[in-house]
Amino acid sequence: MKGAGRACSADGCERQHYGLGWCKLHYSRWKRNGTVDRVRTGRPPSTREQQNRAVLDRIVVGPGLDSCWLWRGAHRVSKGDRRPTYRRRYAYAWVWEIMLAEPPPGCVAHHACHNPLCVRPEHLQWLTQPDHMHEHRFGGDWGQAAKTHCPSGHAYDEDNTYVYRRRDGRVERHCKKCAREAKFRWKQRRGA
Repeated sequence: MKGAGRACSADGCERQHYGLGWCKLHYSRWKRNGTVDRVRTGRPPSTREQQNRAVLDRIVVGPGLDSCWLWRGAHRVSKGDRRPTYRRRYAYAWVWEIMLAEPPPGCVAHHACHNPLCVRPEHLQWLTQPDHMHEHRFGGDWGQAAKTHCPSGHAYDEDNTYVYRRRDGRVERHCKKCAREAKFRWKQRRGA
C-alpha cells in the first residue's frame, strides 16, 4: 500500500500519506491549484452590482474619443461569428442595460461600427430583424442588391428581371434570359 504508516504533512491533517508527503485530498488540491490550502474558485458574482462590475471589468476602451469598446471576455462562436457573451447574454446588451436602460423588446443590436466585439452603447442601434438585414445589405455584407448584372453578364433591368418573393418574405431576382437559356437546354436534353 502506498505510504502505509505515514501521515499527511499538511498542518492539522491526520489522514494517510498518498503522495509527495500529503494525503489524497491535499495532493489533489496541490495538483489542481498549486497549493494545499483551500482555494475558492471563481464563483460568479451573486449581486447585480457585482455582475455589472464584472461586465465592465472585461471592457478595453480604445484610445480615441469615438473608438470602440472591445469585449475581452468570453465569446459565443456561431457560424463563424464571434459574439461577446457574459453569463449566456450578449455583452453589449449587458452594457446597454448598465449604461442606459433595458434593450427594446423585439429588436436586435446593429453595430454601426461593424465590429461585433464592440460593446460601446453609442455604436449600437436597436433595429427590427428586417431593418437589421436591410442595414447589412448596404454594409457590404451581402451586396446582392447592388449587383447590376447576372453571373452570365445580362443586365438586371425591368425588361430582363423577374422578381420573386419567397414565402419567408425574402426577395430574389432572376435573369429572364438565363431562365430562357436554361429551359432551352432542358428541352434539348429531353429531346423535345
